[in-house]
Amino acid sequence: MKGSYSFVSYTDSTQKTATVKALYVYLNDGTNRFKSIEIDYLNGTKNKTVYYYSALGLLDSMKSFTDGKPDYTLKYKYLHDRYISYTNNNDNSRREFIFNTLKQVATIKDFDSDNTISMYRSFKFDDKGRILTESRYKGYYTLEGKMEYTYDDSNSKTLATLKTYDGDKLTYELTRKKQGNQFIQNNKSIYGYESVGIDSYSKDGAGLSKNYTNGKMSGYFVTRKIPD
Repeated sequence: MKGSYSFVSYTDSTQKTATVKALYVYLNDGTNRFKSIEIDYLNGTKNKTVYYYSALGLLDSMKSFTDGKPDYTLKYKYLHDRYISYTNNNDNSRREFIFNTLKQVATIKDFDSDNTISMYRSFKFDDKGRILTESRYKGYYTLEGKMEYTYDDSNSKTLATLKTYDGDKLTYELTRKKQGNQFIQNNKSIYGYESVGIDSYSKDGAGLSKNYTNGKMSGYFVTRKIPD
């Protein structure tokens, strides 16, 4: 994707009541990298994130603004076996993305300001580079939960199901399938939440989504490509 896209969230398909408006701007080099994202929550709050890249094309930093005022800066540092994200608050808190031998992100570590690990996540992949499981630990040793992924078929990278567990208890399940030019996504939670999303998008990224929660329409989302 490249160029600019407008996104508007409505309460229903009449498109009379907008709840969120956004502008997504991509670099015009076909790499699907963001240049900026602007979000207007229509409640008086506006956020903007600007992306900066190094000469090698790697993400160097992200700057966040709220109502036009600088909020925070997220910076990135790249090493041979990992890359690190950290804010400009200089308190030593950070997130480390650590590669395996195939240069896949196999573990993610969150460090608090006192340099202790607050969260540890590990990923397992198949021989096609697809994530099969994501395990979440508190510190190094206490398994808190995991996520299991399946795909359309043995060669597809299109997500078919996602299951989330807290300990051994299934807490959330997502199923996704394609019908014609639409993707239909079902979400179920043990807390009584059930939703269905119907997505219809063209190859250039424009289209619409409809969301139903417990049988009632809860959102109608329109994305349009802005002419260059």
